[in-house]
Amino acid sequence: MHLSAAQAAALQKAATHHALAHGFSKGYTVAAGIMAIALVITLVTIRVTREDLSGVNPMAAPTY
Repeated sequence: MHLSAAQAAALQKAATHHALAHGFSKGYTVAAGIMAIALVITLVTIRVTREDLSGVNPMAAPTY
């Protein structure tokens, strides 16, 4: 089967668009994974217990 020049160009353009879309999709997937890892690290690192909050009055205004 022989393709005409127009068909070959259209096929190449479609393949290029598909490859570009696939690359962006992989990039978004990697970025979402990095974000999830950062969230887990943040939740593990920052721990606020009831003992840390005892004696703190959230309605008290700081005095300068």
